Amino acid sequence: MQDVIEATEQQTKIRVEVMTITPEIAVEMLSRNLNNRPINKHTVRQYAQAMKRGEWQLTPQGISFSEFNELLDGQHRLSGVVQAGVNVEMMVYYNVPQSSFKVLDTGKT
Repeated sequence: MQDVIEATEQQTKIRVEVMTITPEIAVEMLSRNLNNRPINKHTVRQYAQAMKRGEWQLTPQGISFSEFNELLDGQHRLSGVVQAGVNVEMMVYYNVPQSSFKVLDTGKT
């Protein structure tokens, strides 16, 4: 694991790190997916293909967990890792306020 950055927001300490996500770690993280929209198989397939080709890039858009350790964002990226069967570096955010879920990916159906 690399540098950990802490930021204070609304009295909550959000922690973020760059993490190598293996298919096994992705499966474990997906087990904490309780309230996300249904999986879009086309999106997962696109992500997995990019990952297999080595085109996946580290960006600020990553995986987010609530203060209750629930997956808030990243189910398609994690599912892509599982489908591709490769390791991928991603930003992982911890202790994100649960209330932020209502504004994540608001442009998607």
